Amino acid sequence: MLKRLESSWLAFRNTINNIYDHHENALRKIKEFQELRKESEMIGMNIGSDEGDEDIFLKLEGIELGKKNPIKLTEIERAGRLDDFKDAIRGDKEKLLIIKNNVSDFEADFKKNQNKDIKLKELLNIIDEKQSRENKKIVIFTAYADTARYLFDVISSSGYQSGLVFGDSAYKYSLEQKTEIQTLLMHFAPYTKLFLEKQWTEFHADKIKENYSLWKDYIQVNHDHIHQILEQPIDILITTDVLSEGQNLQDADMVINYDVHWNPVRVIQRFGRVDRIGSPNDTIECINFWPAKSINDYINLKKRVETRMAVMQFIGSEVIKDFTDDFAQMAENPLEQRQNDGLLKQMEGKIEDLDGEHSLGFDDFSFDIYKQQLYDTIQSKSKEMLDLPNGIFSGFEVKSKGDIPEGIIVLLGMKPRKDHTYASYFLVYLKDEDGLPYSDNMKVVLEIINQYKNEDRIVPAQVDNGDSPLLQKWQNHIEKWIESQHTAYTADEDGNIQSVAGKADLDLLNAIKGGSKSAINQIKESGTASDRYRKGNFDVITWLTVSKS
Repeated sequence: MLKRLESSWLAFRNTINNIYDHHENALRKIKEFQELRKESEMIGMNIGSDEGDEDIFLKLEGIELGKKNPIKLTEIERAGRLDDFKDAIRGDKEKLLIIKNNVSDFEADFKKNQNKDIKLKELLNIIDEKQSRENKKIVIFTAYADTARYLFDVISSSGYQSGLVFGDSAYKYSLEQKTEIQTLLMHFAPYTKLFLEKQWTEFHADKIKENYSLWKDYIQVNHDHIHQILEQPIDILITTDVLSEGQNLQDADMVINYDVHWNPVRVIQRFGRVDRIGSPNDTIECINFWPAKSINDYINLKKRVETRMAVMQFIGSEVIKDFTDDFAQMAENPLEQRQNDGLLKQMEGKIEDLDGEHSLGFDDFSFDIYKQQLYDTIQSKSKEMLDLPNGIFSGFEVKSKGDIPEGIIVLLGMKPRKDHTYASYFLVYLKDEDGLPYSDNMKVVLEIINQYKNEDRIVPAQVDNGDSPLLQKWQNHIEKWIESQHTAYTADEDGNIQSVAGKADLDLLNAIKGGSKSAINQIKESGTASDRYRKGNFDVITWLTVSKS
């Protein structure tokens, strides 16, 4: 919510209104549930029995909250917490109403011109100054469609020739003039989209800038539909991150981050839309709107993004070296050791300081939180961990009504090509029932393990006793998963079983089609997936049993 407030008051208003409506909807559903419960008690129905009104039972079981991870109100009731839950929703709704009313008061004063949006005023000052230059082209990025629409409405109403892109929608000059995204980009970046990318054979590439003027004269005489586009320019393009990748917009020489994204990679991608080979501009400007101190004290955005970029610089990734004054001082230090010391200083502290509960899900995009946990464990127990043999195992129990199945989580190491380290690691969760992967996405499996990391370690008795049939079954599951990486089986319409390329082979093929040199080198060094994914090439490093109580 604070990140949206930092973006624009309108994005914050819409978020508050949506959350408030969700709370009202929750209270309506709770009221409906409790009225149905009273009705069921009046007719003597007992939930869980075959007696009573089945229709009411189905209605009660069907009332749930949430879309991504829905929960039934019957489950909250069985836990004896429905009244507490309702009181908490009411309490939150009262707090939200205070905020909602304050934002409404601000909006009313803003429309009467009695209140100022200082951030917007600064943006308009920048735009006004830019429009006095020869190159008037600006790309304005924001993370939120609400903010993008707000800026477009104000900027276009101020008389500037502007365009808007968010999702799969595009608008030219006003929200009444909808158009196609690629058409809008032609209006904004004709030099790039219509001249460079179309590769006009009549105009030589050795004098691109001079030829552009000649090309425009040629277009005026010979291509009226293109000339009409040139006669309706867009100088200011307002967009969400939908345009942060895969677009050439080098007509512009200024990028404005109206709100700075948590992820510096996204910021670099935004800047890369105009900082490209073939740009007619001698210099490129990037302007960042950072949060006001009162908000940044809570979300610590500047420090987080600088730290992320320091990590990228330290491992040799592309960065914007003059992104901020603080970062530029570290990144441009000519003495490598002092530079690295500065970057490491920027990276001090635990990763949880960057990727915690309050970072709006930014930890979903990296493994840093798990790396930090591993680092902390190694620091305190390095000798014990180094002495552990391969094959060590443990286990945990989940609730009987939990949604993850019984099975085995196994860490596999693919044997090396040249040295004594594993070439690759695989963390796989295989279902006990059929051996199929519940997940072989390492991030998903780590999240499951992390969820149960503080639970008691329990393994089934038959595993503890070395039950051969069960262990053999799990071994077969692992071998089946390894085989599936290079061979999959499908049935045709006649029921005949055919073998087709497995997951690893398909991934490798797609990489080669995309021109990946590393994929080609991989085949040269270690062969196809069929060569690499054989059970003899794998070690079981460690494993966990997942059982139900």
